[in-house]
Amino acid sequence: MVKWALLVYLFLEVVITIDLGGRIGGLYTFFEILISAAIGIILMMNFKKVFASSLVAVMSKQVSSEQMMAGNFLSLIGAVLLVLPGFLSDIIGLLLQLDFVKTLLAARIKAPQSEREHFRNKGDDDVIDVEIIEHDALTK
Repeated sequence: MVKWALLVYLFLEVVITIDLGGRIGGLYTFFEILISAAIGIILMMNFKKVFASSLVAVMSKQVSSEQMMAGNFLSLIGAVLLVLPGFLSDIIGLLLQLDFVKTLLAARIKAPQSEREHFRNKGDDDVIDVEIIEHDALTK
């Protein structure tokens, strides 16, 4: 499944880049790649400061640690996508820098895990687990 998703992504990346590159021209495409890579590098260099401020927010109970980790992880993925050449990766990278997109994706990522934990922790309340100890073994 992941292999097919990667192939579809790469196909769309090439098609969109060739189409938009043909429309705006090679020179503008080159400058777009340079500018988006520079923005991605700046975001990655600034990530340490953003992560530190997020840790302060977690310590002061303004945000949960799961929200902080998901938001920072998605922001870092967006910065890496901005460094990669291509219009589709740049669009996704820019979207991942927006807080409301990170919040929506973090909620989507979190929901299946919480459902799995619910079913895993759900037990039959009428059943009591016990261990049988032989009385003869204790007297020896």
